[in-house]
Formats: sequence, C-alpha cells, structure tokens
Amino acid sequence: MISKKLSARRLFEHLLRQECLRTIWAGGIFAIVMIFVLPVSVALSLGQYSDKLSNMPESFLVEFMTTNGMLIAMIFFMAVFAAVLEFGYLFSRSKVDFYHSLPISRGMQFLCRYLTGLLMFALPYIIIYGSAVLVGIAHGAMIVGYVRELTVLAFVYLVFYWILYSVSVIAVLLAGSYLSSIVTLLILHFGGPVLCTMVKECQGIFFDMYMDTGKPLLYGSGSAVTICIDMLERYEMTGYYDIFSMGVLAAMTVLLPLSAYVLFLGRPAEKTGCGLAYPLAGPVISFLTVTIVGVMTGLLLRSMAYSNKDFWLYFGVVAGCIIMHCIMQMVLQMDFRAFFHNRLSMVICTAFAVVFMCVFRFDLTGYDTYLPSEDQLDSVGVSISELEYYRSYIKDYTKEEYEKLMNQNMVFSSTYTSREQCAALSQMNLKNVQPVLRMAEQAIQDRKSKETYGTMAVCYRLKNGRCVYRSYSLTVKDHFAECSEIFAMDRFKEALYPVLTRGEENCTVWINNSYFENKKKLTLDDAQYITLLRTYKRELKDLALETVRSEEPVLLLEFTGSQNDYYNSYPVYPSFQHTLTLLKGYGYEQTSIYDTIYKARILYEEGSGMDGDSYLIGNEEGSVTEWDESSSASGQYNTLWTEDQKQMDELRPYLVSAYYSNISLTLKDVEPGFFVTAYMTDAETGEEMVSEFFIEKGKVPDFLKKLKTRAQQNVG
Repeated sequence: MISKKLSARRLFEHLLRQECLRTIWAGGIFAIVMIFVLPVSVALSLGQYSDKLSNMPESFLVEFMTTNGMLIAMIFFMAVFAAVLEFGYLFSRSKVDFYHSLPISRGMQFLCRYLTGLLMFALPYIIIYGSAVLVGIAHGAMIVGYVRELTVLAFVYLVFYWILYSVSVIAVLLAGSYLSSIVTLLILHFGGPVLCTMVKECQGIFFDMYMDTGKPLLYGSGSAVTICIDMLERYEMTGYYDIFSMGVLAAMTVLLPLSAYVLFLGRPAEKTGCGLAYPLAGPVISFLTVTIVGVMTGLLLRSMAYSNKDFWLYFGVVAGCIIMHCIMQMVLQMDFRAFFHNRLSMVICTAFAVVFMCVFRFDLTGYDTYLPSEDQLDSVGVSISELEYYRSYIKDYTKEEYEKLMNQNMVFSSTYTSREQCAALSQMNLKNVQPVLRMAEQAIQDRKSKETYGTMAVCYRLKNGRCVYRSYSLTVKDHFAECSEIFAMDRFKEALYPVLTRGEENCTVWINNSYFENKKKLTLDDAQYITLLRTYKRELKDLALETVRSEEPVLLLEFTGSQNDYYNSYPVYPSFQHTLTLLKGYGYEQTSIYDTIYKARILYEEGSGMDGDSYLIGNEEGSVTEWDESSSASGQYNTLWTEDQKQMDELRPYLVSAYYSNISLTLKDVEPGFFVTAYMTDAETGEEMVSEFFIEKGKVPDFLKKLKTRAQQNVG
C-alpha cells in the first residue's frame, strides 16, 4: 500500500513535469533570445580585437558580463513574462475552478508553478552562459584567474532573476485581471525609482540651496530592479560585492517567495476577474499612482510653459490627479461606469499632491533658509567652484586604477561626481567654520536678487554626527577675504592639490611650460626627487590667494608613471623661487609662453557684454577662428594687427591667458571689450600656436586706447 506522503510526492513530480512540458515553448523562446544576448554579443564584441591593433584585456569576459545592459533587460522581461505565464490562470474563473479541483494542496500548486517559472529561465541560461564563455575562449579571451568571477557572476544573475521573478509573482497575485496586473507590476518595479526621481527633481527646481548627494532617498531607490543594477555598478567600480548588499539579496530571495506563497494561499477564489484580489491593496496602489502621475503632470506642464509657470504647475497637478484617479477606478473596479466613484479618495489624493508640491514650491520645511549655528557645528567641508576652475585635481590614480578605467572606456572628468564630492567634503573637517558661515549667510540673503558666477558646496558636520549638504551661489571676488581664509587652511589645500598628500616614492616628473603637447622629462634620482617634492609641497602649502590673483603660473609640474598616464598638472608661480632654483639645477631653463608671442590681433567690441566677471569667455586650445576683415566693413575700425616689437613688449605684461591662468582668472578683472588673439612659436619644435588672452583691467596700453576710441566713434 502506497503512503499518502509518497503519493503526494509522485503527484507533485508528475504535475511539475507536465507544467514544464506545457511551457517548454516559452523556454525555447528564452533560449533563442539568450543566444543573441550572450554568445552572439560576445563574438561581436570580440571583433574589435581581430585587427590586432588593440590588445584584448585579460578580464574581457568579466567586464562584458558585468556591463551587459541587454542581459539585465532580458532578465527583467523574462521574469515578468514567466510570472504572468505561470500565474495568469488566476484571472480565469474556469481555470481556477479546474486547478482547485485537483487532489493536491494549494501549497504544492504554488510550488509547482513557482519552480517551473525558475526552471524556464535557469536551464537554458546555464547552458548558454557557458557557451558564451566558450565562444570567448575560442576567440582568444583568457579566463585563467577569472573562473571564480565568472562563476559568481553567473550565480548573481540567477539570483537577480529569482528576485525579479518573485516580485512579479507578487504583483500578479495582488491583481485580479490582466489589466490591473499591469498597474501592480509597474508600481512594484518602478514606483520607488519614480518617486525618488520626482522628489529630487522638485528639490533641484525649487530649492536654491539644494545639493545632490548622489545617494538614493530609499535603499536601491526602493525597487528590486534598481537594487540589482546598483550592485552590479558597485562591483564594476570596486571589483567586489559588499557584504551588506549580499545580505539584502539573500534576505530578498527568502522573504519574497514566502510573501508570494502566503498571498497565493490566502487569495480568495471569488476575486478572480475583479480589479484586485486583495481589496486592501487598492487604496494604497491607487494613492501612489494618482499622486505620482499628478505631480509629474504638473512638473511637465511647468517645464513647457513660458509664463504663469505656477498656474500651469498646479493646474497640471490637479488635472493629472483627477484624470488618473478616474482611470484607476475603472481599472480597479473593472467597470467603465466607475470613473467618478470614490470622490473622497479623489479629493484626498489631489490635496496631498498639491500640499506635496507646496512643500517644495514655498520651502515649507525651511530647507533653503537652514543654516546651522557655530555652536551646532563640529566642522565643515567646502568646495568653491571658482577656486577650482580649470583644475583637474580629482585624484592621483595608480597605474592599476588607470588601466581599469581605460579598459572600461570611462571618460575622465575635471569635476567630482556628486557622490565623490560629498565623500571628499565629509572628510575635509575644517574647524574654522566662521568664513563659511558668513559666505553662506550672505548667499541665502542674496539668492533671489543677485546674479552670480560660481557655487560653494558645503558639508556641515554637526556635533551629533549628522552631515548636511548645501550648495550656494556666489562670486569669489565679493568674498575675497573669506576665500583667502579658507584657501589658507591645510585641509582645504590638500583636497584641492592631492600632491600635498602624495608619498615620497619616486616617479617621473614632467614639465609643461607652454600650450604645446611636448613636455620635458626630468630624470631624477631618489634624493633629487624627494628634495623637489618636499620643496614644491612647502611652497604650494604657503601659497596665498593674493599670490594666485596677482601672478601667472610659469609652468606646470606633472607627477606620473609615464607620459601617457592620467596625471594632475600643478602650477608653479614666479614666487616659487626655491622650486624654480631646483629645476634649474636639474637642467631646466625657465621660459615663458609670453616671450614667444610674435604677433597679435586685438579686437575691441563695445557691445560684447564682457565685464569684470566674464572670465569664462575664451576659447580652448586650437579653437580660435581666423577672421577675414574684408568680409566686415567695420573690421578695420575695431581690429588691430600688430607685430611691432615695441608694442608687443608693452602688451605682454598685461595679458591674462584664457587657458593657462589656472584659477587666477576667477580673481582678476579684465578690461571690458578687449580680446587678444596671440600667435606664439614653440622654442624647441618651432610649432605655431594660436590662443586667446584678455587684458588686465586698468592696464590698457596707450596704442590700444586709440583702437577703443576709433571703434566707439565708428559705432556712434
């Protein structure tokens, strides 16, 4: 006699086998798509190395699997499809009655269908993932030392599918029809990211002092999809999986299936064909959908309006909420006549959306006017854009870090990302907080009434350990005294110039003394290198902001492993006499780019709009366009060409480079209307270079005053 336990197990195995056979066509479609996403994509990507012009990185397969966006998209759509395919029968009364009449418990029914949905993806995925690795090996990709990473990645993608599939199953179980399942799927998968994006967008639009910290409002933006993507991005950048994220994934792989199991067991059969199988979920889903769509509609109309932006903002919020609420009532009640049902709910959703928008529009939380007192602060971190203009002082990359970034085709930026900047600010710990508070207080007072040209990002570290980030608009020249105090702080300079924290291990030093690409390499022994580094650090540490304003750098120093490595260029000012003396002793003869100027074109434009703060005007290297004076009837009146040596000697001391001046352009006043295009010759190569300059305010040579007078008379 066969026991009931054995009989139930055989029945379960039989149903599982039958369910797998019934959905084998779906597994076949999955397999075909995977072939294109994995082996075919690997072969196509390997084609770039077939010409032997570029070497294939040893970690090619790991990087391909990590950065394959198509694979993530495929996993998501397959998870949704499998959930609807396996549990979509719950939307049909006849199918529900049939499956509930089978001599098997509902728990076994759930397990049978849930496992089928997993196997539908897992079996073809394991085979095709392995074939993609074999294709890579056949084309010369190395996996020695990367077998573990490839195996872990394969398992991680399986876990991703498991999580996304479980969330999709929960969405289907909550719904009572195919139409309502679309709403639940969108809310569970994308409601969190859309909500976080909407809040950040409102902060950026309405808060003058808002600073994006790069951190999500919710962990992983509140969605399984974004959690999986964030984890892959962290692995791509760091090369390891952090323990906390792995713990979150492990918890999700257990809790999500259990939640789906509980929902399946408690799902009322009579709710089949209704809007939602669980009526209590209806108000929550409706509230989230209506308010999100209403706020987004208001923001959209506001962005399209040229005037009366507030009117269109609130009109869009109200109209969006009303229309979406009507649609949701129809979807949830499965009745076209239910458009205007639950009017109280409509009023509540609309009122909440309007209040939500007013919080940002009128700063009801006091975000923009918040300024901690000195007694509340432990320290501050500050980044002033005008003091960092034209800089590339982000980080001294090691050779390994640089090669990894190049293999990932990442573009170097001259600015921090939001997350990098916040991390740097939180570690700066400036104890003298008074100049920062004075500048912040003035910026708050002037935020609506004054045009500015720079920003000051601040991290307030409170005594309770909390970090508060704000961004203020200001101009350095209006706060020169405070900026001088900040610039003199050791911690600020170390953040601005990473060379100050550089170790004394020997590396190659390059000198760039002009606009030209050629550099002079210094061959130094360990003692010479240490002496140069210590001397330069000392003089750079003593550098005052007044010196930066009054002097032009005579050359740039680069500390790097090779000429092709990523490097930071550090300025050497004329007052760095000890550094310049050492360089001369090491065989470098100081030259100046101004000495090589042999011809100049001076343009004066009365209506150019250029003033003392227009330091951003100017072309980068090689971007100057020659003018044909014969094409302009007035060109002879406002343009002067000169090769006269006396005039050039008179002009050179007053030129301010639009490219080479590092941060000093933000501190200097330049004469309105004057633009100088200078022609230079490299002393070593004879190469010609064209670049733009300004004339320092109040120092216009006499022969150019005649040009200004002549141009003004012509305009008049």
